[in-house]
Amino acid sequence: MVITIKFAVHLLLQAFLLTVSWMGTSVLAVCVTVAIALGILLTVFFRKGWKLAWQERKKNLTDSAIAGVAVWVLLILLNLFYTIPHQIRQQADSIHAPRVPSIFPPPFAYEHTKKARATLSRPDIDIELVKPDRFAIYIFNDSDVLLNKARWWFGIWDLDTMGNDGGAPLQIPQAHSDYIRPHEPIGPFAVISQEPVNSQVRNGDRLFGWVAATCPDCKRTKAYYVYAVVGKGGWIAEIPQDEKRPVEDWFSLARQAKRFPDLPETLPKGKKMLIR
Repeated sequence: MVITIKFAVHLLLQAFLLTVSWMGTSVLAVCVTVAIALGILLTVFFRKGWKLAWQERKKNLTDSAIAGVAVWVLLILLNLFYTIPHQIRQQADSIHAPRVPSIFPPPFAYEHTKKARATLSRPDIDIELVKPDRFAIYIFNDSDVLLNKARWWFGIWDLDTMGNDGGAPLQIPQAHSDYIRPHEPIGPFAVISQEPVNSQVRNGDRLFGWVAATCPDCKRTKAYYVYAVVGKGGWIAEIPQDEKRPVEDWFSLARQAKRFPDLPETLPKGKKMLIR
């Protein structure tokens, strides 16, 4: 409030000083004074005549003074509400903001940022198969953040019931979950013991293929080789990122695994994890 009053007083003073500077020229001052006096005298003369005008000279001088003050007030208001704001706008428009040189981080800073974004606060999904006789699956969240919209799916063939020319994998439905809390699993979810798969396999059948799991924000999709004998057990082994195969290749691989029973054992390069 105090600042506002000070600013208003400052503007009023500037308007007054500007008006004084305008009237400081002798020609303008004389013209204004003469114009005011003549205007009043001529008005009285035309209304009352010269004799009454002379008799009321004191009143005429007073009216001239009031008229002069009124002119000054009008000029001050003109400067206050038009001339000074106009000058302020012109001065503001003429001032250009200083140019600041653009300073960009070095290239290694961007690399660090990319790595940080790639690893910071992203969920990491994992898989474990259990129940050796007719296995089930656990889905794990191996991270410190919530894992949303996990999904997992299988591509597994029964090597003992498929024809020599191959065939479709077992009808294991794709599954999903809403979320998994940090460092917690969900499951186990039945795989072989649910229909229609349960009626398609028999004890002793050899199962071969893959299982994969991912989520929209996961660091990567996890995929595993799967080999099991129904009713006895088996193993899974992670498939490296550079070894992931298109679905078409798995049909061919399943046909080869049927012809060469030892083939599944030779595929994994990493550690095999038993289905426990």
